[in-house]
Amino acid sequence: MEQRVRSAVLAFHGGELPIGEAVVVPTGEAEPAWLISAPTMREPGELLPADTVHPYLAARAVFLQWRDGQLDDGPVREHVGTIAMPGLGTGVGGVAPATCARQVAAAWDEVFGNRYPR
Repeated sequence: MEQRVRSAVLAFHGGELPIGEAVVVPTGEAEPAWLISAPTMREPGELLPADTVHPYLAARAVFLQWRDGQLDDGPVREHVGTIAMPGLGTGVGGVAPATCARQVAAAWDEVFGNRYPR
């Protein structure tokens, strides 16, 4: 999976996927068939500051990719039925889980509004 993500990042973003952007790649498996990847930090293992908005930016990128993204055979949303997200930035990034949850909810509200209630 890592190599597929790296190849997509190189092809579409010149080798670095900026925070606030996402890529979608095939997994090669029946389920889940697709992975939407969005970084929360520029360098792996980076400790994020207490006032970071990186979880919000990553979640927003995933939701926008799902809502607006296109695959060769149609919109991402027609191929991806479920979005599962880890605690964005809560591991080595040090973001408090409650902070992450609030930021993911804010990203959801911005992208989907009342269209898809959370």
